[in-house]
Amino acid sequence: INSVTFTSATAGWATGSGSAGAGSLYKSTDGGASWTLAQMLTASGQDIAFVEGGQTGFVVGSGGLIMMTTTGGAAWAPAASGTTRGLNDIFPGNGQECWIAADDSVLLHSTNGGASWSIESLHGTYATINGVAVAGTSVVAVGEYGFVARKPSGGSWTILNSGTTPAVNWLAFADAMNGIGVGQWGFMIRTTDGGKAWTPVMNGLTGDSFYGVACIGSKVWAVGDLGVLLHSTDRGEHWAQQTTGTTMTLLGVSFTDESQGWAVGDGGVLLRTTDGGAHWIAGVSGTTNTLYGIAMRPGPRGCAVGESGAIRHSADGTTWASGSAPGST
Repeated sequence: INSVTFTSATAGWATGSGSAGAGSLYKSTDGGASWTLAQMLTASGQDIAFVEGGQTGFVVGSGGLIMMTTTGGAAWAPAASGTTRGLNDIFPGNGQECWIAADDSVLLHSTNGGASWSIESLHGTYATINGVAVAGTSVVAVGEYGFVARKPSGGSWTILNSGTTPAVNWLAFADAMNGIGVGQWGFMIRTTDGGKAWTPVMNGLTGDSFYGVACIGSKVWAVGDLGVLLHSTDRGEHWAQQTTGTTMTLLGVSFTDESQGWAVGDGGVLLRTTDGGAHWIAGVSGTTNTLYGIAMRPGPRGCAVGESGAIRHSADGTTWASGSAPGST
């Protein structure tokens, strides 16, 4: 399972790889306690996201796969992407203007709610695009070789870094102006002007790679290799290391407020904090499969997903149970 999302406290969706290069789409109606196969996909699903309101949603994946629903998942139909590149990340925006980050410098754009897609012109790079986000009225894309590009509403793309630094693996904005990107070998960049300018940040603590970041107001948490977890209280300008008690690589992090947070990673490691990361406590995920990501909602409740179809769900943020997809191990 590569990606999971919830449109309400009970309605959840997950997508991932199937057999023989195919993919799967799963649905939960009980907050992740159980999952049923909603639809087989022609290729592996890499990301799933819904527009606010939960009616319009997208699955993107290998080979240019796009599946779309406008009925809250009651029916899904393929959409022509115009590419066979792997699609990595989708930002559904306001439901009309949507963006998809893809391999080999491909960035897809729709202005009609996903009914049709065009390929944006990003001259001067061949980097794979790992992530895309909207900051106010601008769009920011990040990827391999430190690639960062920005497009203001009604304007054209400006490539801010076309390939001289390590890859940016993850991008998050706390608000329309303040964002942080993290990546290979301890690489970090931050913006305070909606992505117009990005400043490299020397964290001074580690050269380990980062794979996930979470922002709540001015506070930021980044996770990565060998259990590293860094925390900033000033939007990523200065960093301190938090003790996780693990050397397992951490791949995903999720916070519901400035105090409550979770991190997951290799070997099924699952950590929780209730004090903003001053103390991290090892939880029992109930699996040794690598967990790629975690999505938590206030309550708290949520799901962690990973390899071999692993889905772990919690109704209280502390106790985790199997919500594995049918046929998974």
